[in-house]
Amino acid sequence: MSSSVRARGRSEEPVRLSLAELPAPTGPLVRQLGRVQVPLSIGNRPWATAYRLPSGRTVWCLRLWLVDRPVRAVVSTATLRHYATVSGFRDLRESIDRIVAPEAA
Repeated sequence: MSSSVRARGRSEEPVRLSLAELPAPTGPLVRQLGRVQVPLSIGNRPWATAYRLPSGRTVWCLRLWLVDRPVRAVVSTATLRHYATVSGFRDLRESIDRIVAPEAA
């Protein structure tokens, strides 16, 4: 048994509080807002899912293929809207705007 000052000042139970004793979060940390299919080529239309982060930012997650395996990509709303505009996908841009519309309100 140690008689140092630091050892004597320790609590009797060196375990953390159980989760039931901690305050519950007031809401979900990350919310899923919606999904759209992004036409990249004739046979490749991955789903892009929009998430609202606790900071208020909206990000989009896509699964893209890199040679022989899927890779997750995270892009901003501005990037996805720019792609839809430049590619001439008016319906895609309108779908993106509908999903993130509460962001502007």
